[in-house]
Amino acid sequence: MVSIVIPALNEEAGLAATLRSVLEQSGPAETLVVDGGSTDGTRGVAERLAVRVIEAPRGRARQMAAGAAEAQGDVIVFLHADTLLPPGALALVREA
Repeated sequence: MVSIVIPALNEEAGLAATLRSVLEQSGPAETLVVDGGSTDGTRGVAERLAVRVIEAPRGRARQMAAGAAEAQGDVIVFLHADTLLPPGALALVREA
């Protein structure tokens, strides 16, 4: 299984597109949005798409570490909250 860890801070505007690009991938995966204290609707976007949300202290490295500690996958992919995965990306990760 691949774990996708997405550190986020006030990413409401673009997070839904990122999450959809992840959720459309095939194969077993878990997606974790690690919120660093957003004051916008970041958390709500993730929850509406049924993605697990973790709270962590603000700071990309702290958020990535918190997500990695909670991840259950054999492989972890760290993804910026404004990055779209191309179709088949996780299949290629598993193959590698």
